[in-house]
Amino acid sequence: MQAQINSHAHLNALTTEHLSANGLLDWLAANQLTLIISGLALLALLLLVIAVRLFRHASQAGLRKFNPRSVLQRSARDVPHSGTTGWTLTDITGQVIQIVPLPFTIGRGAGNTLVLEDPSVAIRHAIILNDPSWDSLTIEDLDSASGILIEGQPTRHNLLQPGMHLTIGRYSFAVDKPAQRNSP
Repeated sequence: MQAQINSHAHLNALTTEHLSANGLLDWLAANQLTLIISGLALLALLLLVIAVRLFRHASQAGLRKFNPRSVLQRSARDVPHSGTTGWTLTDITGQVIQIVPLPFTIGRGAGNTLVLEDPSVAIRHAIILNDPSWDSLTIEDLDSASGILIEGQPTRHNLLQPGMHLTIGRYSFAVDKPAQRNSP
């Protein structure tokens, strides 16, 4: 045991014997500029990695320019119910679905106006309502786990406009409204 203590003491003496008291401080002072440049280069590399990841995420989400009027902060309970609207949903196969009657419910359950067979779609997933103040329709997510996407962006409540793309689960639809004719 005494031999081990003496060998540890000898090892400590060897390591401290070759370093001067200010060796580390002298080395830091001599290499200060190199250390600053290396630190800044690492920071720039980190920022570049973050920017690339954000760009990839934005590209995957399909960022689009939004009309600021498209976001609506009204509750479905505030919107009056209506009859025939002329609005349609067109799926990727070209099948046209009339958005009638309103309220128009979408979900996996049999009691919905539009039934989507997809496990990621909630039993009562979303509802489309008439909003006469905007002369348009609104869609509201009914607290589903997977949500709804408008133009690839998640939303809880949104004003629908002709030409928009709506995604619920694995189903995608184009929203359309026939052009209104002016009366003579």
